[in-house]
Amino acid sequence: MALVRPRALVLASLAALSMLLYGCGASSGSSSTVRPPKPTKSLVASWHALERAPCPPPYLAIARKSRYSARELAKARRGIFSIKGHPTKLVPPIDWSMDPYHSKSYRGVLAGLKWIDVLISAARHGDRAALTQARDIALDWVEHNPRHHPPSDKSWENKIIGDRAPYLAYITRAAACDHMLSEKQGLLLIRSLRQHGRALTEGKLYVPSNHGLFMDYGLEALAKEAPFLSKASAWERFAPQRFEKTLRKRIYPSEGFWLENSSSYHLAVLKLIREFTALAGSAAPPSLHQLTAKMIDVAGWLIEPDGKRVLLGDSNLKATPPEAARAARNDKGMLFLRRSGIAVVKRPQPDPAYLMFAATFQNGTHNQADADTIDLFDRGQRILGDSGLYDKDQDPWQVFSRSSFSHSVMTIDGKSFPLDKKFRYGSGLRAAGQGGGWFAIEGTNPNAKRVQGVTATRLILYKPHYALIVVDSARSKQTHTYQRWFQLAPQIHATVGGGAVRLRGRNGFRGELSSAGTAPAKITLLRGQTNPVRGWLFPHYRKKVPRTTAELSDSGRNVDEVTTLSLGGGAPVTVRLVRPVRGGSATLRLAQDGRPGPTLTVTRQGSTLRVSLR
Repeated sequence: MALVRPRALVLASLAALSMLLYGCGASSGSSSTVRPPKPTKSLVASWHALERAPCPPPYLAIARKSRYSARELAKARRGIFSIKGHPTKLVPPIDWSMDPYHSKSYRGVLAGLKWIDVLISAARHGDRAALTQARDIALDWVEHNPRHHPPSDKSWENKIIGDRAPYLAYITRAAACDHMLSEKQGLLLIRSLRQHGRALTEGKLYVPSNHGLFMDYGLEALAKEAPFLSKASAWERFAPQRFEKTLRKRIYPSEGFWLENSSSYHLAVLKLIREFTALAGSAAPPSLHQLTAKMIDVAGWLIEPDGKRVLLGDSNLKATPPEAARAARNDKGMLFLRRSGIAVVKRPQPDPAYLMFAATFQNGTHNQADADTIDLFDRGQRILGDSGLYDKDQDPWQVFSRSSFSHSVMTIDGKSFPLDKKFRYGSGLRAAGQGGGWFAIEGTNPNAKRVQGVTATRLILYKPHYALIVVDSARSKQTHTYQRWFQLAPQIHATVGGGAVRLRGRNGFRGELSSAGTAPAKITLLRGQTNPVRGWLFPHYRKKVPRTTAELSDSGRNVDEVTTLSLGGGAPVTVRLVRPVRGGSATLRLAQDGRPGPTLTVTRQGSTLRVSLR
């Protein structure tokens, strides 16, 4: 054990050293401590069962990496760990309330203890000192994180409990195997593990979302790592049943998209399902295998041709899982998930193209105000894209990233659409089809009618490498202003000229964004603004990248506005409506270089759009 010293003096010393070296570290936080447990009959029985448990302990549920680099291990042995990308000095006694970056994510990672895995990995390769260090950190956490007076709002948060439980269980087992635990320490850890198990089974704490699935995984892992606990076998039976129940509530099995409105969370849940199935073994419900196959197929459609995920909802440009990358190689044509609210058009290599059209508000978690948003990859690059997730903390950047103003949507009277779960509408997709080389998708934003009294629909027509046509229709008893937002990728250079937006990009790309319709549109380009926040992309946690946003604004009572994104180079394609949009049906006249072109007709029949060109 580490030498016991006056806690306040140690915290003050660590604060000064950490702020000097790392810009973060311990500060005077909660001083609440856990009272030593009374050696009850039940606790003592678990202690004796722990002493008899087989050694070495199983390493089933917590391995993050098979081996860490010498540099990573050297830092950890000096007490320096990466907490949400920030090097942080963590030597007992630790201030578990520290949050130098005012970040929920930072506090959550600190409380979850996954960063201790580097020490566990070293211990498994024979480093006894690393196990001693891990034991001391675990004991420090247990001693200074009482359930009812925690130092941090994340100490006993639902998912965080599930993350931490198997690490504490493994360290308890490993330390007992190496005779590193006194009975008093063992009882303290055992009581904490029992508290974790009770918390993970509490109905009032359980949330039927991805957090709930992580709680179930943590409970299953705790039971596997700590069979010396009296309720471990009951937890092993309970966790798979609740896991499957929660999964089925957040997915349409026939469509396979995780209904938390986010590509990143779909991929995270898919990974978790595979890990849970492997962990639970024969106890895993058979249906999980079929759902996994369906979700892998959908995952491929969430990967753009550059190998990175589409930034739908709360997402960042993280590495693509190998299984999703493999699935993406086989995708061609259109995926239309009407109940889930997403549609994707893909054209594979060697000349790839990608379009996502999304209108999904299934629940209040990880949703953004992005009804009828568009992401487009064409001509070898991302051209249109959503904003991504800045962070989870309430500040102007986070508010912007979730607002309508950071998506390629239409807003009304300059207002973002609501995000409260009472405004959820499920799916706004209505119909899809193709013909004459064109793909067609129709969607609506139910909250436009509910909040502002406007019936708003959007019809998308896309011919890869040629043009994207966006027809926005609004019907209202009152006059409103309408703003159509097009979020250009950072490498796309935009200028206004000749009543249109001229675009330049990589690989010699030349394009044009033009507008025609009921009312003339005013064009404004916004880039890197801070007041109000406009024209930004957030590819990673708290990373800001300026990008150009094209705003096309007009007004009226009943309007049909056509935005054409010409992609072919040379003379731009322009489009006008021949007659007003009615019931999802539209007739458009194409032109190029001032010469009239063919007529494109879209007719809706139920959920099918029929497209013809003449």
